[in-house]
Amino acid sequence: MSETALKGSLASSPSSSPPLPTFSRLGSRSKVIAKQYGAALALASTADSAHGITETFEAGSSGDSSVIDLQRNASKKRPASSSFLLPRAKMARIRELSVGYIVDSNLPFTTLESTYLQELFRQLDSDLYAQVPWGRTATKKDLEDILVSKKAAVKEELNNTVTQIHLSFDLWTSPNRLAFISIFGHFIDRRHLYQSRLLAFKRQIGSHAGENIAYTIRNVVRDWGIDGKLGVSVCDNAASNDVCLRNLYTTLDASITRADTEARRMRCFGHILNLVAQGFLCGDDAASFELQSEAYDMLERVEEDLEHWRAKGPVGRLHNIVKFIRASPQRTEAFKTHAREQEEVGSYKLAEESTAELEVMQNNATRWNSTYMMIERALVKQSELNSFIQELGLEADASKRVPTADILTSDDWKVLREVSHILEPVYNITMRTQGWGTSGSHG
Repeated sequence: MSETALKGSLASSPSSSPPLPTFSRLGSRSKVIAKQYGAALALASTADSAHGITETFEAGSSGDSSVIDLQRNASKKRPASSSFLLPRAKMARIRELSVGYIVDSNLPFTTLESTYLQELFRQLDSDLYAQVPWGRTATKKDLEDILVSKKAAVKEELNNTVTQIHLSFDLWTSPNRLAFISIFGHFIDRRHLYQSRLLAFKRQIGSHAGENIAYTIRNVVRDWGIDGKLGVSVCDNAASNDVCLRNLYTTLDASITRADTEARRMRCFGHILNLVAQGFLCGDDAASFELQSEAYDMLERVEEDLEHWRAKGPVGRLHNIVKFIRASPQRTEAFKTHAREQEEVGSYKLAEESTAELEVMQNNATRWNSTYMMIERALVKQSELNSFIQELGLEADASKRVPTADILTSDDWKVLREVSHILEPVYNITMRTQGWGTSGSHG
C-alpha cells in the first residue's frame, strides 16, 4: 500500500526551523529497519527542510577543487577542535535531516561517507563538517533515537483523537519471498483535521491465515495503546480477512458479535475493481490461469506458455508478439529502427508527436492494468507492429519470424480496441481513487 505517513505535529522542531516534513514512502532499505522499529521511521525530515538548513550555512573556501583534490582532502583527518561550536539544537536538526534524507531516498547508511558529500560539507561550513558525525554507525544510532522520541509523539496524538481510529492493512510478498504487512490508522485529530498514520510495516511471520494476521494486528494496536478505540477496518476481499477481523474484534472486546464484526469490515474498492477487470479478461479461471503461466515460465516451457496465452484470443496473441519483440536487446532495437524508418516515410505528418522511440509494453498474468497499458501502447504502435511483423515474415529462419498463430488480423485489432474501451473507465477510476486528494482533488 502506498500512503502518506506521519505528518504535522509529530515532526516537531525548534521554532526557528521550518516545519519538519515527513516521508511519503518506505523503500526496501528502510523496510529492513521498519520491521524492527515500525512507524517512527517516517518521522525524520526531508529535502524541503534540508533546503532551509543549507541556506544558513556560511560559504567555505571558494576555490575550485579537482577530483584528486577532493579525494585527498576527504582522506585527511578532521581537525581535533573547531573554532566555533554549533548549537546543540542545530546539531540535532542536521542529524535528523540526514537520517530523513537517507530513509526517504532509500539510500544506504554509508551515503554520507561519500568523498564528494564530505568535501561539499567542508566547503559549505568547516565547523559543520568537523562536528557532525556522518558515519554509518552514527546514522543508525540517530535513527533509533528518532524512533524513541517520535513514537511518544505519535502515541500522544492517537490518544487525543476526536474519533475512533480506523484501520487499513494489506499483505504482500517481496521479490526475495519475504511476507510483509502494513497497518495504517485513520482518524480526526483534536484540530478536527483528517490524519493517517503508519502504525506498522513489518514481517508477517508464519502463514497468511486469518488468525495469524489477527495476532499481528492485535499486538500492533496494543503496542500503540489504541485497542479500545478501534473503528472499522479496510482490507481486500480475501476470505482470510473475514476470519482475521472476527478474531481481532472479538478478542479485543468480548461483547462484539459476528454481525458487529461484519458491519466493521469495509472492503477495498480498488480490490473490487481489480476483481472486475480480471474477471472480464480471464473469466472464472483467473487464478488458475496466473498459476499455470507462472509454472510454465519457471520451467522455461516456452512453447506451452505461448499456447497458453494464445488461447486467450487477441489479447493473448498480442502478449506473445510483445514477448517476441522484447526477447532480446537486438530485436527490441530492430523494432525501434523500423519504427524510425516508418516515421521518416510518413514525415508529412508534421503536427504529430513522434512515437518511434516508444517501446511496446509487456503485461503479466497477475496485473490487469498492465494488460490495459499493453493494449493502449500497441494501438498507438499498430501500423509499426503490423509492418514489422510483415518484414520479419521475409526471414528464411523461422525462429526470426513471429509465429503465424500469433499474427493479429484486422478483426483482432478491433477486438483489442473494444477491450481497451471497456477497461479504460476501470483504469481511470483506479487511478483517481488511489493516493491522497488535496483541496477537493481526487484520491
